[in-house]
Amino acid sequence: MTIGEQPGSEAPDPVLLQDFREFYRTTVQRTFRVAYRAAGGDKDVAHDATQEAYTVLLKCWLDNKKPEGDICRYAVGIAVHKVADFYRSKERERRVTAEEEYDYPGDESGYAEVLDTMTILPIVLAVLNRAPRRQREVGVLYFLEAFDYAEIADVLHIKRSDVRTHVQRLRGKLRPLINRITLDDQGGEQS
Repeated sequence: MTIGEQPGSEAPDPVLLQDFREFYRTTVQRTFRVAYRAAGGDKDVAHDATQEAYTVLLKCWLDNKKPEGDICRYAVGIAVHKVADFYRSKERERRVTAEEEYDYPGDESGYAEVLDTMTILPIVLAVLNRAPRRQREVGVLYFLEAFDYAEIADVLHIKRSDVRTHVQRLRGKLRPLINRITLDDQGGEQS
């Protein structure tokens, strides 16, 4: 059985199916990386959440009910929601260090070079890796994926005020680290 085939049903529209395949090919790596970070480095949970997200989207796609707006953000939102569901059901928490970060096979052009030149991203990742599960999920969506408070609240089924609180706490953890780098880059010292 291939993508889009369902036993006992008529064949899916080949144009819709090809459109979905292209969407999947161009977005699955990003979706996996976000799910991986939200899952605290658990590759199995991230793979399952990613595939479940695309299964949901495939059904919408074939029913000609594609979501409005940025569909990749929608896929990322579903994947992070699936990660949150997994941890809620299992009540387990696992942490990952930045050195253990796993990228989906197949490197995007220039991805490694960009990461090597950035100084802030490793700090943000380190803070998120040490954060409690819910705070990490919020932080991944807010700081790495640029979701707004309302989108995060909707994806994780929590109050906007809870999202705001998690973001403020993460900013509080990040601020001194980023200030230290800024001072070092300017040749200053901390008092």
